[in-house]
Formats: sequence, structure tokens, C-alpha cells
Amino acid sequence: MGRNQMMCGALTGGVMVIGLLFGRNSGGGEKDKAYSSVDALFNAFREKFGNLGCRELIEVDLRSEEGQRLYHERNLHSEKCSQYVAFVADWLLSLKR
Repeated sequence: MGRNQMMCGALTGGVMVIGLLFGRNSGGGEKDKAYSSVDALFNAFREKFGNLGCRELIEVDLRSEEGQRLYHERNLHSEKCSQYVAFVADWLLSLKR
């Protein structure tokens, strides 16, 4: 978020979907299904791609002009990021409610 690249944006979106599916609607509700689902998603993603961090996954620093230039020159959105989004979307579709 904001080019800080702490976590892959596809994972951030996946966590939000899990929250919508299994999160609480009020205080005191059950959290275990959401927590275990997020943990499983992170583990599957890390196993497939080796890391959860955006900077490590795309290997450029988007906070710099050089990193932004390389991101576009290397077509990293299509070459890498789209794989991460597809993986998370497929993983979420496989969830059992």
C-alpha cells in the first residue's frame, strides 16, 4: 500500500475477502475460521512463491523512480503480479464455507 510494499496486494485483497466470508458482524463472534483461513492462504502463497512481501516478490523498490521505471520496463504487472492475483482468486474459490 502506498508503494511501501510490505505485503503483496493480492494477499491483502484475499484477507479482505476472507473477512467478508468468515469475519464477525459484531463483537464477541467467532474468529477461528477467519484466522485459520488467512493462515492457510499465507502458507499456500509462501510455498508457491517463496515470500509474502511485494518488494521481495517483484524485486524492485517502488518508492524510487528507478524502481518504478523497472516495474514498467519489465512489465512486472503482467509478468508477476497477475500470477499472484490469479493464485489468490483460485485459492479463495476453493474455500468451503
